[in-house]
Amino acid sequence: ARSATSKAKRQAQLKFNAALKASGLESGDLNSQLQAQILQGKISQAAIKEAGDPSKLKPADVQRIQIELANSIQRKWRAATLCAKGFTVAQCSNGPQLPDLKLPKQG
Repeated sequence: ARSATSKAKRQAQLKFNAALKASGLESGDLNSQLQAQILQGKISQAAIKEAGDPSKLKPADVQRIQIELANSIQRKWRAATLCAKGFTVAQCSNGPQLPDLKLPKQG
């Protein structure tokens, strides 16, 4: 059983390395992205709890809270981000206008 576990681990590592190479990311970049996603999830959960009992919220309400939070963060950090000429993107204050994410229709 032990050699099967070791073989599975080696295969998983090879598969991960191939996926990482195909992504064009370094392992540190991937780690940073994962940490940001975890933090985003925690912030989102805190915002949902702040709105009331999460178990009593409708899915559309949860989605609305998440979108409003994303728009708020996007506006705050876009205003504070200045990109060098030739490297501007919509997330830069000097880049093209970045529209808010659309809220779900009330129904």
